[in-house]
Amino acid sequence: MIIGSKKFVEKIHSAYLPETLHKEIPQQRDLAKGLDPVGKLKQAERMLNCDLDHFRRVPIITKSNRDNRDLLVFCVWKTGLLSNEEIGHLSGMTYSSVSHIVSSIRFRIKENRELKENSNQINSLYKM
Repeated sequence: MIIGSKKFVEKIHSAYLPETLHKEIPQQRDLAKGLDPVGKLKQAERMLNCDLDHFRRVPIITKSNRDNRDLLVFCVWKTGLLSNEEIGHLSGMTYSSVSHIVSSIRFRIKENRELKENSNQINSLYKM
């Protein structure tokens, strides 16, 4: 338990917790419960100027929109807070599609500087 202002708690989190949480460590799992992945996803959508609801409604999306959608899915997946099935439900796809996106975007982030920068920017939202 940490007593202090929200800013103080965030400072402690950023100083002493790893960037990605380990599901097997109970203390980190409990801490992750305080994070709202859906709220952070909405912030990331605004950051990338895109809308997952729109992606769910259209049958085909453009390449740039696909990159944004894949990046959003990847960043939520990377937190470990939601299962592939839950992420799929949020983004309007199957858990299998989420799995394919994750493996694809990992490679594309290494090759594409813009994707990497956007990924780092979105990951900063999830840093605890």
